[in-house]
Amino acid sequence: MADAGAVVAGQSGAIRHEVTAVDLATGATRTIPVGNAPEAIAVSPNGKHVYVANANSESITPIVTATDTAGVPIRLPGSPQAVAFAPDGRTAWVTVASTAVPTGGALVPIDVATGHVGAPIPVGGSPAGIAITPDGRTAWVAVTNHGRLVPVSLATRSAGRPLLVPGGPYAIVLARRAPIPAQTASAASRSRPSR
Repeated sequence: MADAGAVVAGQSGAIRHEVTAVDLATGATRTIPVGNAPEAIAVSPNGKHVYVANANSESITPIVTATDTAGVPIRLPGSPQAVAFAPDGRTAWVTVASTAVPTGGALVPIDVATGHVGAPIPVGGSPAGIAITPDGRTAWVAVTNHGRLVPVSLATRSAGRPLLVPGGPYAIVLARRAPIPAQTASAASRSRPSR
């Protein structure tokens, strides 16, 4: 993938098992095989890796952006819904819907250097979107069916007191509000198609 590039996941008709690398300067495309039902994509802060969340394969496919090459899938304890990299790029955090976790949903760390999957952090319900604070201390997880935003301390790897929000939050971004130097969480709601 060139400097001006993108990796796109999309589903039309049958569930796809690939993503598309797009050279934004020329429009040239190249398909990259991944797992079943690519649900979400994130790029590492240094731009060297793309992680694709394969919802129906319960895995992450790592892609090396320099060669558009898919690596060995990383198995997860549930269906990945979203992925975000820590600001230092050493850990990727994945929200998973899981029957293996007593609360049903969790935030799972992946060591980017080794591909090792750490212990799930229970967040409850059906976690979807994730956003990580710029200092790398906290992840905010949108838990759709509970109508909550759950803060997770990435240092202690524990969930904090959730915030109730209207609707079913699905996506989340963190934004700074001027002139007060504070971060606010904005959550988007949507109805998800059933699989």
